[in-house]
Order: sequence, then C-alpha cells, then structure tokens
Amino acid sequence: MENLKLQIKKNLHILVIILLAYIGIKLIDNYSIVADAYRFVMGILSPFILGAVIAYALNPLMVYIEKKLKVSRGISVLLTCIIVILVFTLSIVYLVPGITENIKNLINSIPYMVSSANGWIGDNVNSEFVLELTKKFDLAKTLGAWSTTLFNALLSSLVSVTASIIKWGFALIIAVYYLIYKEIFVNSLKKGIFIIFKNKYGVKILELLHCTNDMLGTYLGVRALESLIVAIACFIGLIFIKSQYIILISVFFGITNMIPIFGPFLGIVFGTILNIFYSPITAFVVFIWLFVLQQIDGNWLGPKMSGDSVGINPVTCILSLSVGGAVYGMVGMLIAVPIAGVMKIYYERFMKRYDDRHPEIAHMMDNTKIDISHLKPEKKKTS
Repeated sequence: MENLKLQIKKNLHILVIILLAYIGIKLIDNYSIVADAYRFVMGILSPFILGAVIAYALNPLMVYIEKKLKVSRGISVLLTCIIVILVFTLSIVYLVPGITENIKNLINSIPYMVSSANGWIGDNVNSEFVLELTKKFDLAKTLGAWSTTLFNALLSSLVSVTASIIKWGFALIIAVYYLIYKEIFVNSLKKGIFIIFKNKYGVKILELLHCTNDMLGTYLGVRALESLIVAIACFIGLIFIKSQYIILISVFFGITNMIPIFGPFLGIVFGTILNIFYSPITAFVVFIWLFVLQQIDGNWLGPKMSGDSVGINPVTCILSLSVGGAVYGMVGMLIAVPIAGVMKIYYERFMKRYDDRHPEIAHMMDNTKIDISHLKPEKKKTS
C-alpha cells in the first residue's frame, strides 16, 4: 500500500511537469496573443502597481513622522502627502522651467556646436580626411534630424500628459489607502504566502522579502540622499565656474549618481561636452569640479552615510548593472546592486550550511595547496 502511494505521488509529479511543459510550449506558440493579454492586464493593474511603488517609497517618511511627532496614522499620511506635493510643486515652479530653458538653448545651440566642431576638425585634422568624412557623414544634417526627432517625440509625449496625470492621480489615491491600511495589506500578504507555500517555505519566503526590503530601502534611500547632496554641491560649484546649462548638468549629474560606478562618469562627460564648445578652459574646470565631487562622494560621503551597505565587490557590481540595464533599463540599473547584495547574502548562507554539513571538504579546501612547480618550463642548457 505504501509503495502504491509513492508510485501515485511520483506519477502525479511527472504529470504536472508534462502539463507545465505543454502550457509553456503553447505560450511560446501564441506569443503575440499572450503579449497582448499581458499588456491588457498590466494596463488595468498599472495604477495599483504604481500605487504600491509610491506607497513603498513614501513609507519611510510616513513612519518617521508617525514616530517622531507621535501622531495617528491618518495625520502622518496627510503630512507625508503635503510634504510630497509641496516638493513636487516647488520642483515644477522652479526646477522644470530652468531645465526646459536649458534644453531649448541646447537645441538652438546645435548649429553653433556643429560649426565649432567643423572648424576645430578643419584646423587640426588632415583636410583630405575631413572632406572624405563629410561626404559620408553630414554632421549638421544628422544632428538636425536628431533634434527634429526629439522635438516630435516631445510633442507626442505632451499629447499623453492628461492620461498620465489621471493615472498618477489614481495611483496616488491608491498609495494613500495602502499607507493607511498598511498592516492589513501586509498581514493579508503573509496569510496568502502561508496558505500557498505552507509553513516550511512560507517562513523562508517572508525572510527573503524582509531581507530584500531592508537592502532596497537602505541602498535606495542612502543613494537618493547622496545624489541630492551631490547635485546641490554641483549646482553651487557650477555657478562660481560660470558654466553653461547649470541646472541641466546638475540635475543630470544628480540622477546619474544614483547608478554606481558608471553613473557619475556619465555626468562628468555630459557636463564637460556641453561646455567644451563655448570654452575649453571652462570645460576643463567643470571636469575637475565634477571629478572632485565624484571622488568625495565615493571615498568619503558614501562610506560615512551608509558604509558598505550592499557588500559586493566591483566586478559583481558591474555585472549586476549590465544585467539589470539590459533587462529593465534605468530602473533595472537602480535595483540591480541591492538585488545582487541579497543574492550574495543567500549564497554565503548556502555555502555556510554546506560547510557545516561537509566539514571534511571545507577543511580540505582550506588546507590544500596546489603544487604547480612541475608546470614551470625547464631552462635550456647553453652549450
């Protein structure tokens, strides 16, 4: 009887695997239908997903207000929304017009930049090479086409502004409900996990979610504060340097600073290129200033604020950024490093459990030295 039960259980597992494989093949065969259905469902759920993201981002501020001022949940949510709306309004009033003006001036300056670049190339590069290059590649025409494409893209994006405002409005309302009834939603999620995965795996899944939440919250919060400080310092320095496009460079430098390793250097290159057409000396000073800011942030400000909050080496960081950027673009690059940090924690736990179960292998790996002396080539005897 016991053998029969085991055989039935084994056959059920095989049947489930075959069924899942069949479903997977059908999904691949009907990819376009599945993609359309996915877009339709995501279109319906997007305000709820966006609301959850907003609530997750605002939760630390709400908790801080609730604990610091010792007020009720409703009051803390109200104060959080007021602060966010105030910051958003100030950004719209003071920041967006400056960025828009900088972008407009940049587009209008493209012919001057092209003329300056052509003049420099003509003075410093072989003229025959320049003529051959200009025949194959009309820089002014290409940049003009790019600017036209950018302008058309901006116009088309303005058409969907109303829909975006409505979607964000719904998302903000949903986020407020998430924040007010946070404990109810969290408890429902926990119950659902335990119902589906039972106690054994439910505890592990909740532990994984808790670890991911801590890593994401610490990393993104600290990086955002660092980037804000760096952007303000960049803005003040560029005013004294009398740089071009001060607001645009400062905002871009602050945003790209959120991305480790690559991000700050993108901001440095961007700020230098925008100034080099007007004054090479100013461009050089801007380069030095942004480089100094990057070094201060990387070697002093970041370690002071967060220490090694993620704990992964540079090679793993670069790999995670490459994978995250390839899969989810800018958002993927932002969350790739903390996710890699979570994976590192679980990898180390797995290796520790393995070493505890197989101490003889761990001892052998720690004390074994590989002799490669026999691989060294013998010196030829000179006659």
